[in-house]
Amino acid sequence: MRRIGRILVTFLAMSGLVFLGLLGLGAWLAAHVADGDDKEVPERAVLSLDLDARFRDTAEGNPLAQLSGERSYSLRATVEAIDRAATDTRVTGLFATLGHSTLGLAGRQDLRDAVTRFRATGKPAVLFAETLGEGGSGTLDYYLASAFSQVWLQPSGDVGLTGLWVESPFIKGTLDLLGIKAQFAGRHEYKSAIDMFTETGFTPAHRENLGRLLDSWSEQVVAG
Repeated sequence: MRRIGRILVTFLAMSGLVFLGLLGLGAWLAAHVADGDDKEVPERAVLSLDLDARFRDTAEGNPLAQLSGERSYSLRATVEAIDRAATDTRVTGLFATLGHSTLGLAGRQDLRDAVTRFRATGKPAVLFAETLGEGGSGTLDYYLASAFSQVWLQPSGDVGLTGLWVESPFIKGTLDLLGIKAQFAGRHEYKSAIDMFTETGFTPAHRENLGRLLDSWSEQVVAG
């Protein structure tokens, strides 16, 4: 039993050292990638951007995430990088790839504005996509792509501009089957967050809310 105990203690100690080593390596990678000192910018360079990557609202807080191999960007840092590249004489253009971005409308607008500012300096911005909306809606993807001076599409690709849509789940019927009665206090009819639990479908006010939201989004996309 003592020997088993010593083996267990040794194993745990080695596991702890390995974990600390990985943690230190992850922290080193995070620091170097964040500082941007992993490579020097040549005298002539084209800024590249993968718009299919995962975009985060804040900087990555997990140092081990750098070891996962998943490409991800901070949205704010990306916008700042495009703005810096716009005034950097070494950067001659911007090249981006797009399949299907997971960004919402607000995030796409931030990137569109940054690309527009980049183009205003006279530098070209080119986007390549294999498809824009194949098998689904490509409206928001095309909205993002339209900020570039040129859009190159794979000849076999599709452009699916099928508009915008929203959905809202209602679980009151399920709760009724389970014998659960949801009790909420709603402040006026347009405060529709509780409708998910108290209604089985759209109330007129809830439908009007979403309809006007869609109208606003559509107007912004068309104008862009």
